[in-house]
Amino acid sequence: MKAIRGCGRIVGEYFMNVSYSLEQRREALRVYRRTGSVTKTILLLGYPGRWTLHKWIREARKPVLKPRRAERPTHYPFKTKLSAVKMFNKGARPRQIASRLGLCSPMSVYSWVGRYRQEGEWVLMSRKERGQAAKLPTVKSLEASLPDDPQELKRLAAKLIVEKAVMDQELELIKKTSASYPEL
Repeated sequence: MKAIRGCGRIVGEYFMNVSYSLEQRREALRVYRRTGSVTKTILLLGYPGRWTLHKWIREARKPVLKPRRAERPTHYPFKTKLSAVKMFNKGARPRQIASRLGLCSPMSVYSWVGRYRQEGEWVLMSRKERGQAAKLPTVKSLEASLPDDPQELKRLAAKLIVEKAVMDQELELIKKTSASYPEL
């Protein structure tokens, strides 16, 4: 006996999900192409349901898309990024810049310009490029470059102390002038 819901629909064997094999799908589509009718296909085969066959027909008409892969590298060198930013600042459009420099997307240009405006050139560099650009000396290399003679070390220390004092005075002078002339 079939169960009946409150809305009057029959529940049970008529409303269940049936899994069809790939071969059954292909056969149903072959019969449909031959007959040109969904109803005749269902009558001849005894399966699937009307909506299922319509779904298979729609899916068969859709072209199979191959997964998109990036043809170009997604990481661009610093010089490319910087030239894109400079071109943008001169008035070139991002789409033109992307085609000229061989970029995947003009959206990269917008991103680089925004980051450049906030933080400068440094942010456009990769970690490796930053290390190469900075060429920061290590403690060992600094120690190795220092002279061994104590007198020479004293002269070097005195020279550095004087340079620091001069720079501190220049900084104070700049602070005073910028406070007096805020529009500068």
